[in-house]
Amino acid sequence: MSTESIPIPELISSHIDSLIHFHANDPNRQGPGMGDVDFLPIVQSLEKEKFDGWVSVEVFDYSPGIEKLASSSIKNLTSLVQN
Repeated sequence: MSTESIPIPELISSHIDSLIHFHANDPNRQGPGMGDVDFLPIVQSLEKEKFDGWVSVEVFDYSPGIEKLASSSIKNLTSLVQN
């Protein structure tokens, strides 16, 4: 989605009825918050649309190590979720 001309929050809003799960990763092939994508507007859009499906982290560059990828991804995403 990060390479689309339409911003990700708009894509989420436009397709929320068919959104079953959401893969959170960065174009650098690592986890959310480990690259240049701002995940705050993405998380806000998912919350605004009352998305209740799974958000999963899908990485393709394991060079930082699995533990760092997992812990950083969880920390980065949970820090953005409104309680």
